[in-house]
Amino acid sequence: MVPLPLKELSILSGLSAVLIAATQIAVPDGWHLLGAYGYWLVRIALEAALFIGGLQIAVQIAGVQRHRFVLVLATSLATLAPFVLATTAMDIILGLPELERLPMVGVPFEGEGNAHPVGDRLVVFLYELGFLLDNHLALSLLITAPWILRQSVETEDSAKEASSKGHQETRSDGLDKVSANIPTVDEAASEEVTPPPATPFLQQLEPAFETRLLRAEAQEHYVRLIGEAETRMILFRFADLMKLLPEEMGSQVHRSHWVAHAGVDHCYRDGSNLRLKMKDGSTVPVSRSNAKSAMERFRTSS
Repeated sequence: MVPLPLKELSILSGLSAVLIAATQIAVPDGWHLLGAYGYWLVRIALEAALFIGGLQIAVQIAGVQRHRFVLVLATSLATLAPFVLATTAMDIILGLPELERLPMVGVPFEGEGNAHPVGDRLVVFLYELGFLLDNHLALSLLITAPWILRQSVETEDSAKEASSKGHQETRSDGLDKVSANIPTVDEAASEEVTPPPATPFLQQLEPAFETRLLRAEAQEHYVRLIGEAETRMILFRFADLMKLLPEEMGSQVHRSHWVAHAGVDHCYRDGSNLRLKMKDGSTVPVSRSNAKSAMERFRTSS
């Protein structure tokens, strides 16, 4: 998950406050120009803090920032009411009669015998929500625009990085090695090449995945395909891939891992966990629900 650029959001919030203050024609009576700038700096800082805090929580709940624009809109609407309450409280403290300027009918704010019934005050609050809605949405989109626009670039970079890592496996002793499943020229010449089994889905990829598939691994919205001579990242749902791969070809041994039966060397215990040792040297975890079937299907090391 990509973290929120809090420093960038804070800077953009401050610049937005200065821009809004600079465009204000009227200054409240008795206020100095610097006081107006200070008011907007505090007001936008309060508004931005509520929104950024809500967005931080939304990102944690969503987990994957797939639709940042929708996430920003939802967070902006969710933090509108707290922002209006905080702004109204600040205006009352400073003596700014913003509520009195609302186009209300039948809700007097001045005069003797004015009881301000609860229903009337609720209507005033709803008017204030609508009055400040566009302000809050505009600020939310303004300070998050760079973060939203960078989504496609970050997604592409993540896919490239994951694809490049796929060509390199890590040994259990911590030493990196180049995947041993890529044969040298001499080995390819001396060994008979066995064509991979027909798999319509793999053949329909562009370009086709021609090598024998050893295993597949889910990585967020991508699936990493590991073959005898090729590793590739594809944008695909792991659950959908499980439906397309033939059952006789392999099994899903974990919620994020599928293995080809022919690619497994043996299974072994690692403490209380069961793992598969693949013929290419990599290891794959086995979930507890699949442990019994894996031990029955594959040879178990002593």
